[in-house]
Amino acid sequence: MTEKEKLDFDKLRLAVKNKKFSPVYIFYGNEEFLIEESIKAILENALDSGLRDFNFDVVYGNEIDLQGLLSLLFLLPVMSPKRVVVMRNAEKFFSKISRSKKAKDEEAFINYLKKPNPDTIFVIVLNEPDFEKEIYKKVFDLGTVVDLKAPYDWQIPSWIAKRVKERGKDITGDACKLLQAYVGNSLRDLENEITKLLIFVGDDKKVIDVEDVKQVVGLSRSFTVFDLQKAIGERNLQLAITIVERMLQVGEFPPVILTMLTRYFTMLWKLYELKKVESDPKKLANSLQISQYHIKEYLYHLSKFKEAEIKNAFKYLIEADELIKTSPVDEKVVLSQMIYKIIAGSVQ
Repeated sequence: MTEKEKLDFDKLRLAVKNKKFSPVYIFYGNEEFLIEESIKAILENALDSGLRDFNFDVVYGNEIDLQGLLSLLFLLPVMSPKRVVVMRNAEKFFSKISRSKKAKDEEAFINYLKKPNPDTIFVIVLNEPDFEKEIYKKVFDLGTVVDLKAPYDWQIPSWIAKRVKERGKDITGDACKLLQAYVGNSLRDLENEITKLLIFVGDDKKVIDVEDVKQVVGLSRSFTVFDLQKAIGERNLQLAITIVERMLQVGEFPPVILTMLTRYFTMLWKLYELKKVESDPKKLANSLQISQYHIKEYLYHLSKFKEAEIKNAFKYLIEADELIKTSPVDEKVVLSQMIYKIIAGSVQ
C-alpha cells in the first residue's frame, strides 16, 4: 500500500462523484457514521436507484463462506455498469479462511484481490485490523484503503461548518462550538441536529448563529454527570461549564454532582497507582471492575492529568462542598469555579 492509494472520507467522495471507482476498497476506522456515509456515496454514484436491489449485496463475514462470496463478486451487473458488494464483520471472514482446513481458501481470496472483477465494487469493512497477521497486510496492499477515523475534538467545529456549507448554508464559528458543546463529538448526533437547524432557519436565513443553536438544540438537550465527567476528563472547560449549568437548571442536586466527581477522580487515582505495576488494559479493567470500553476512556483521561492535578482535584471538590454548605455564594458560581480550577488551574 502506497501513501497515494490511501483516501479519507472527502477524497473518496470526490473520486466516486467523478466516477473513479476502485474494484476493492478497505474501509477501516472507528467512526460508524463515516463508514455508512462512504457506502452511501458509492451507491449513489455507481448504481441507478431503480436498479439498486439487483446490483447491491451486503454480506457478513461470520456468515458467508469463500465460494458464496466469490459467486457474488463474479455476478454480472443487471442493466448497470457496476455491482456493489459490501462485506461487514470482515475480521470474522479473514479468521475463518486463515484457519480453514481448505489450505487454499486464503490464497484464492488473495488471488481475487490481485485480479478483481472490474464490474464489481467490493467494499471490505474492518473495525480493528490486526496488522500482526499476514492476511491483513496483503489485503491492505491490494485494495484502496479509506481511513474513516473520527475527527479529533478540535476538528469538530470545522466538520460542522463543512456539513452545513454542503447543504447550502453558513454557520458562525461560535455557533459551531456551541453545537459541539451541546451535542458532543458524535457525528451522527451532530448531523441530526444540523438537519433540525436547517429546517428551523428555513430558506430565507443564510447564516446559522448562536441564537439558532440555543433555540433548536439548547432547549431540548439534557446532560448527566457522566457527560460532565467526560468533559472534565478531556479538559474541555467550555463544555464542562455548559453541562454543569444545564444540570443545575433542570434541578440536579449539587452534592450529587460532587459525590460522583469524587468517585470519578478516585477511579483515576486508583488507575494511576495500578499503572505503576500493570500496563495491560484488560487486566486494569478487571482490577477496577469496569468494562473494556470504559478503561480506554479512563486511560485517555488519565493521560490528560498529572499526579498533582488529580490530588488538587480532591482539594477543589472539598472546597466546593464546604462553600455550598456554609456560604451564600451561588451554587452555579461555586461549581463553575471548581471546574475551572480542576481543568485550567496550575499545579501547586
